[in-house]
Amino acid sequence: MGDISVVRTGGSSVDHSADLRGITTDTKPTAANGYDVPHGSTWLNMDDGSAYMYNKNNDTWYEI
Repeated sequence: MGDISVVRTGGSSVDHSADLRGITTDTKPTAANGYDVPHGSTWLNMDDGSAYMYNKNNDTWYEI
């Protein structure tokens, strides 16, 4: 697994999502693999441009 870059965005009391980046071979962080990912966070695969949004309710990344 490669390194995960975490870039914190928002910061207001309303927006606590995170902007995450990696490559397609990286494992996206989830509660199941030990990460506390905020609901609505995004993941960008830097090698192919695909993007995902995280649903904390079911611990799933959805392509957007």
